[in-house]
Amino acid sequence: TTVSLRVEDPPEPLQELRRLLVLHDAYSLANQGDALAAEERYADAAAMYRSASDLAPDNHELRFWAGLGAAQAGDFETALEDVRAAIAIQPGWLELLPRIPAAFAPSAPAVLARLRRQA
Repeated sequence: TTVSLRVEDPPEPLQELRRLLVLHDAYSLANQGDALAAEERYADAAAMYRSASDLAPDNHELRFWAGLGAAQAGDFETALEDVRAAIAIQPGWLELLPRIPAAFAPSAPAVLARLRRQA
């Protein structure tokens, strides 16, 4: 796979290139998760989202989707931890949660309901 990366002016350019390459790899896994979810292969999608989030643990977007994947697998403790962490960094995830089509993320309504009960 060829990846085009550039950095303009970081103090540690090689470190930044490494970070960007890891992020690229994490999003590649998340994209595979999206494709699996579109095929309704939710358990496989959940595993991809978890792998993506594990590669880039500080990324709120990947953590959000890993949380929904965990919920789909029945692990609501991890799901709520991940989704709450993502929302703490980017509150817009809470606004998006009720808008996610159930066909794409069937666990979204259950996660939202549990978040509201515990609020």
